Amino acid sequence: MAAFFAAVIFNSCSQKKWISDFDEGKKLAEKSGKGIFLDFCAETDEVSERLEKSGFGSADFIKKFRNDLVFVKLDLTDRLNAENLNPNASEEERAAAEKTIKETENAVKKAEMYAVQTLPAMFVLTKEGYVVSAMEFYSVRDDFDTSRSDAETAPFDEVIKVDSEEEYTKKIDDAIVLLKDFDKNIKIAHSSSSVKDRVAAVDEIFDSTDFVYRYLVKDLSELVLEIDTENVSESVPRHIVALAAAEAVEAENDFAKAAKIFEEAAGKKFLTRDDRQLLYYQSALASMRINDYETAKQSLQKSIKAAPQSEQIDLLNAMLQNIEVQIQSKSQQNN
Repeated sequence: MAAFFAAVIFNSCSQKKWISDFDEGKKLAEKSGKGIFLDFCAETDEVSERLEKSGFGSADFIKKFRNDLVFVKLDLTDRLNAENLNPNASEEERAAAEKTIKETENAVKKAEMYAVQTLPAMFVLTKEGYVVSAMEFYSVRDDFDTSRSDAETAPFDEVIKVDSEEEYTKKIDDAIVLLKDFDKNIKIAHSSSSVKDRVAAVDEIFDSTDFVYRYLVKDLSELVLEIDTENVSESVPRHIVALAAAEAVEAENDFAKAAKIFEEAAGKKFLTRDDRQLLYYQSALASMRINDYETAKQSLQKSIKAAPQSEQIDLLNAMLQNIEVQIQSKSQQNN
């Protein structure tokens, strides 16, 4: 069986291969002060195959960007093969598949961390692992009718346009410019003598990060709460909300824990009425996921009380009525 991570050797005087371990690549990035180009791919990934034919990932490609980026490739092929094992596989094959799945668990966790839904998935990251840019080097062709009855089975070239070398090079160059802005603001956030400047730098990073990946900058929200104890910057509320959301993501499917995280955050100082309402609402949603309607009711009541004149009040009242119906129905079933 091929190694889980593809390692491509290059004749360059700097990085000479795609690093096949994320943590190793991150350490190298931190040591060198470079960003990270992270590529999730698989053998069945036709986009990557087409990109490679145009020079993507070649020695010249590495040479062009190696002063700014460390290259990490996580090939998920063996994991996919192991999970889709033939039902008639032998005990030996099954044991090998289980071993592969176990060995590649860390890579899969990284794919989950970066919300990978389809392959290829490529990112430019800071050395800390913050997402500077989620890269897309392909698109649906402008002349393809997606309403066609055979849209799902149409030939690849009729549906997908893969970027040329010029196009993907420009996208990476643009991402490197953003990377340098991130690095500048990260330095300010950790070293400036001005609290306002430090928080402003964090806010710029936060605003430049797609919502999907904001939980990855959790440590920067923690930094704001640590250095701006009196809300001098007036940004503390947004980072209380952001930190609660990040901790809830980390709780994964523990919805009781997530509900508690939002509930506790809603009681913190400096929050606006709307912020407090949002946090209690999120707590209620988490409780509803585990059918804890009594707790959800209490959280919704607090949400309504927090901002009774908000634009969301009709929705919240309707939700509360629905929860009360659920509670009544459950009570009748128990009796």
